[in-house]
This record gives sequence, structure tokens and C-alpha cells, in this order.
Amino acid sequence: MRMSRKLKMTAWFMIVLAVALLGSFVIGSQKPVYAYGTAASWKTSFDNLLAVGDTSTYYYGYTDLADDAYLAQNGNYTLSALRRMYEVTGQTSYLQKLSTYTDNMFSHLGDVDGDGYLGWGSTYYHPTHQYEEYILHRGAMLYEFAKFIQLVRSDSSIASATNPQGITYGAQANAMESLINSDLIPAFDNYWSNQYNVYLDNLHAGLSLPYNMYLAMASAQLEMAKVDLDAHKHYLTWADGMTAKWHYWLTLNGTGYHWNYWDRLTPGDSHAVNLEDWSHATIDFQHAITDYTRGGKFNTAAMTRLANTIYNNMWNGSTTAPKLSFYVNGSGSYTGQFTLQIGDMERWKPGIWTLFEKEISLRSLSGFSARTLNDIAILYQLHPDHGTPGSFSLANPSNGATGRNLDLAFSWKPSVNAADYTLQVSTVSNFATLTAEVPKIIGTSAMLTGSVLSPSTTYYWRVIARNGAGTTTTSGTNSFTTGANKTYTLTFAHRDNRTGGLAGYHYKQLLIDGTVVWDRDVTADAANTWLTESINVTSYLVGKSSVDVKLRLYDKTAVSNYSVDVYFDSVAITNTEIINSGFETGPYWNWVKTIPGFSGTFPATAHTGSKSLLLSLPANTATSAGDNAAVNQRISVIR
Repeated sequence: MRMSRKLKMTAWFMIVLAVALLGSFVIGSQKPVYAYGTAASWKTSFDNLLAVGDTSTYYYGYTDLADDAYLAQNGNYTLSALRRMYEVTGQTSYLQKLSTYTDNMFSHLGDVDGDGYLGWGSTYYHPTHQYEEYILHRGAMLYEFAKFIQLVRSDSSIASATNPQGITYGAQANAMESLINSDLIPAFDNYWSNQYNVYLDNLHAGLSLPYNMYLAMASAQLEMAKVDLDAHKHYLTWADGMTAKWHYWLTLNGTGYHWNYWDRLTPGDSHAVNLEDWSHATIDFQHAITDYTRGGKFNTAAMTRLANTIYNNMWNGSTTAPKLSFYVNGSGSYTGQFTLQIGDMERWKPGIWTLFEKEISLRSLSGFSARTLNDIAILYQLHPDHGTPGSFSLANPSNGATGRNLDLAFSWKPSVNAADYTLQVSTVSNFATLTAEVPKIIGTSAMLTGSVLSPSTTYYWRVIARNGAGTTTTSGTNSFTTGANKTYTLTFAHRDNRTGGLAGYHYKQLLIDGTVVWDRDVTADAANTWLTESINVTSYLVGKSSVDVKLRLYDKTAVSNYSVDVYFDSVAITNTEIINSGFETGPYWNWVKTIPGFSGTFPATAHTGSKSLLLSLPANTATSAGDNAAVNQRISVIR
């Protein structure tokens, strides 16, 4: 049972209280050229602008109010700006302000819509000012929260230090993680589609969302996967599904890409299909950068094409008044700004940063703008006149760790003056040969997944910090050893209402990635009796990060009047993450059938818990051989 609204509004404070009690060289890199301000002058501009925003007039950087239209599209930029400035300067005042502003946001949590989950929403967009919650806003905010958690946990001295609220930063991070996993992400789980592998519109049933809206949540889930990959592997699986959907619809356009704001995905979609615009594209770019750091679809070639989209297709060609086309294919008026993650794309197309700096230099800094504050932080991070990156240490995996999984998150402390990082992994301590190398990592974390790491192998890893001029500093070296390949055992309960009689017609089946791994004629078991099975399915899962599991009622021979009820319950596979394995709640499983006559429900007839899955074929319903009803879910595999 979910907590009442009154109890949940104080949950943030209760959780916080409970937790509280408990060598340099230069590598080949084109250096940005600047003409409008030194790094020091831009830092002064940042500090002055921050001071303007750090007042009640601007709701303390737009973090101290309940409407997430402001929190996500203003306050979130303030958090990002403070995090980046702390990472590149090591100045504790930025970290302290980041902690305070983050706490401001969490203090406004509530359950206004009565869905049983804490969250934020807005009345800003609805024509009659009704309260609504937006997955775009939630994802944008959670991304920065996840980055804060990673930052705290990468440095034990920060984790144990007392924050401005009087508890440790570690306690604050733990409380944030708890609410993100219990409320802030699950509030949208009812709208996850296993059929399309994306979130659908929570405000308009059966309709799809624009790419930027679900990609914001995908970015957040990738960052939360880095926080605890083993406990929430499905964040990675779901994010990969959303990434693949957007990546599929990218169209080559010269040396770059173009893509739409959204495409028609579901049968109910009837919206106009328009090109993506420059403003929403910044969210798309952020997701591509995030996916790049986890070794996903957006590799160096794809990132270069996205950067070329900005520089070759969208830029108006002016160095004195640089602007971007309204649409990503270069069409529309030149009203777009060099802003937000567009500046980060310098790493894949030298020349963008110079235009980024020029555009910002033309803005007025007299009034507070959270977006401009974040733009200056992005600019400052890449500025070419920083000193040599400072020494820094590695965090996870810890030195000498054993039994580590093959899908692995890496983290390290920030290096003062660093613009980005390169992760190197090798089976030899001198790194003469590399198992993996991931350059241009913006931030202090990355992931290696898939077939990069091998079982029962000792690896060495290090990180190279690089400043905007190309000067580098290398960390020390840590080692870790991966565990042996895991084994996977499938267990589940099943029953049906048939025994004896006509065999060879109805079958209960379980499939993994389309292969039948268990098959039983309904006449083979005693009627209305729960039975359990245990099957070694290691050969079907080994080496995979996710698989599709399907439970099916299947007719091998046509029938005309042969009814049957088949139940499944308590589905589990060791070393995997199956969500709603006992069918206690509605979402997560995708329902499919080949003819209308089949039905599927979640009755109170259960093996464990209070519900099970029922697949039925009523009497007087004709089928053909091969007709079936099934539910399926893409599950995450712990490797």
C-alpha cells in the first residue's frame, strides 16, 4: 500500500534525518581559440550572475518553488552550472550551494495528483491551469540529482563532510537515491511500453511522446544506472530501448543528421510530423553525450555527425553574430542560440566553442538567467587558458576488487582544470595494449557493457584528465578482477483447468528471445493445481545484457470449441531483474494475441501474493494452428 499524501509530504525530511543518523603531458587535440574573455574573467561573470540569482527575487536560482516548469527549465540549469564549476575549480562554495539548492527542490515534493508517489508538477501549460506531471521535467531534474549522487560517492571526504543543512553529503545523497528509486521514476512506470520500448504520453492515453521528452528520462536512467547498476539494471535496459528508437529515426544529411520532433509510433498518433528545432535539440544532444559515456549507440562517428549538424548544417556562418537555424536540417530563420549542450559538442567538432563563447559574450548579464549561468559554466570548463589538470584519484571499482560483474560502472574524483576525461582499461599494467579506451568523457563516470570485459580476468584501469588546451594529467592505476560467467535458473509456477482428454492442441510455453525453453500440453497436469518448474537457462542468457521473456498459451492444432484457462505466477530467473514477476501490478508486461478470442487478466487465483497471470481461450472460439496469446517483457541480465 502506498503512503497517504500527508505522510509522504514529510517523507523527504524523514528520510534525510534517518539516513543522517545511521604525471602531465599533451595529447593531440585542437585547442579552442578565444577572443572575448579569459577564464578568470568568465569566472567573475559567473560569480556575479550567481549572486544576482541567489535571492528570493529569483527563487534562489529558481530552485525554491514547487512548479517544475521552473525547476526543470531554470533551477535544473543552476544545479548543472554549480556542479560543473565545482568539478573544474574544486571550490567548495559551489558544492555547498549545489547541496542547498538541491535540498530546496526536494523540500517541495508532494503528492498533489494523489497517485501515491511523491513528485513535482506544473499548472503552467494547461489551458485551465490544472496540475500535471511531465516526464520531460522529471527526467531533466533526475539527471542532475544522479550527477550529484555520483559526485558525492566518488570522494569519501565529501561524503563524510557536513553539508549546509547540517547532515553529511553522503546522507543527503542516500536519501535522494532512495526517493528517486521509490517514487520519482516509478511514478511514470504505468506509461512504459514494452511493445515500443519507450515511455508513452502520461497525459494522453495511447499516444507517443516527442523524442526529447522521453530522452530526458533516458538520460536520467543512464546516470542512475551508474549509481547502482546491479540493483537497477532495468534503467539501462529501458534507456537503451529509448536510445535505439531515436537513433533509428536519424537521417543522414550531408556530414550531419536531421530528425523530427517526433514521429508517429502508435495507432492513435495523428500529430503533424515536423523537424526537430534547435531548442529541444539541446536535450537530444545531452542524451547522445550521456549514451556515449556508456558505450551505447552514439559512438565517435555518430557524435561527430551530430556535431557536424550544428557546425555544417545549422550555423549561419557568421563569426560576429553566430546563430543557428530554427530546424536541425538548416531550414527556418536563424534564431537559434549556441547554448547548453551545443557548447559541449566542441569535443567532436572543433570551432563550436569559439562560436559558443562569442554568442554568450553578446548577451546582457544584468538580470539573472539560469540558462546563461549554465552556458558560462560549460564555456569555462572548456576554456583553453586553464592550468594543468590537478591530481585526482579513482573511486570505483576499488583497487583490488574481485568478482566484479562484466557490465561495470567506473567513477573517479574530479580533476581541477579538467574539461573532460579518457578512461583506459587493459589486461597489462603498463597499458601497452588496451581493452577499452573512451575519450572525451564529460563528467566523472562511465560504463563498459556488452562484450568489452571477459569473465575471470584481471584488468587495470586509469583515467586521463584533459584541459581545454589539451594538457593532460593521468591518475594512478587501479586493478579489479571480473567474476566467472554467471548461471541462470528459471523458476515459475503454472496451472490450467484441463487434465486428460484431448492432447496435442493447447500448450503452455515459456520462450526466451523467441526460443521455446519450456513446453507442456495442458492435459499433462492435474487440473486446477499449481505446479512449479526449475530450468537451467544459462545457455540462453550468457553473454547477453537483456533478453525477451515470453509466457504463452499456444495452439499447435486448430480447435473450434475447446476452451482452456492457463495461469502463470512467480516468474524468476537468477541473476536477472524481472519487474512485476508476480503480476501484482498492471504495467511492465506487454500483452499480445493473434486473434481477438483470446483474453488475458490478472485474477486473484495466485500461487504467491494476491494475483497471477491468466491466459484464456473461451468456448466456441475457433483457432488455427499457431494462434496464441502471450505476455512478454525485456528483462535485464546481471553479467
